[in-house]
Amino acid sequence: MIIATLETVPLALQDFMPGVATAIGCWFLAQFVRCVVPAFYPVAIAGGVSVTLGGTAKAVWKLIRALDGPDLKWLDASLFPFLAWGFALLTWALIHVDHVETNSTPPSRGLWQVPLGVSTALSVLAFILSAATDWSRAWVIPMIGLMTLADLSVIVLGVKAARRRNLTSAALLFVVNIASVLLLTRLASADQTRALQWIEQIGNTIGNAAFALAWWLIVGRQFVLRAVAVKQPLVGTGGS
Repeated sequence: MIIATLETVPLALQDFMPGVATAIGCWFLAQFVRCVVPAFYPVAIAGGVSVTLGGTAKAVWKLIRALDGPDLKWLDASLFPFLAWGFALLTWALIHVDHVETNSTPPSRGLWQVPLGVSTALSVLAFILSAATDWSRAWVIPMIGLMTLADLSVIVLGVKAARRRNLTSAALLFVVNIASVLLLTRLASADQTRALQWIEQIGNTIGNAAFALAWWLIVGRQFVLRAVAVKQPLVGTGGS
């Protein structure tokens, strides 16, 4: 399967759009984490940066190939390791948010260092094995499963956060996002054509835009709730 011959400049440039949408969504997600569990804000930022790097690397590779540049296969191969590691970090941060908001005991750091360490190790292993086999995508396929699991975990935790704030619109946007993730996972192993790549990229853009909008709604509601919580004691004091 030779994907390089399918690349065009418009197709390559469009592939930056889902990456931008994801970066915006991850930034809003990190702000949400910062509001609820400030200690895990750096974790969320690191996860967002990793996810953004993965998408950007893939888009840059496509653009270079579309411009008849060198085939930098390591850029293409870095997509899923970066995504898997990044979404694992985001899941780790959101798990703690979920536990804090449901008044349950947060998991210990050691407990979550295990899946985080496993995902990081698998990401590095996939990258090394891909390099050792002339950047074959065969070793990247398992990373798709890990990335999908971590991505779905982020979405599920996002739905829970939206429901706690009575944000049905945000929850529905996450449903759009999850449909996009499942569609892309299914199409990733199909024989690639230019038309299929356009479908994948447009679907990915719609899904990531829904992801960003959902977290924007949640962050907006969180700021409102925090402002109300700050003002309430002042109102009580003034009335006494």
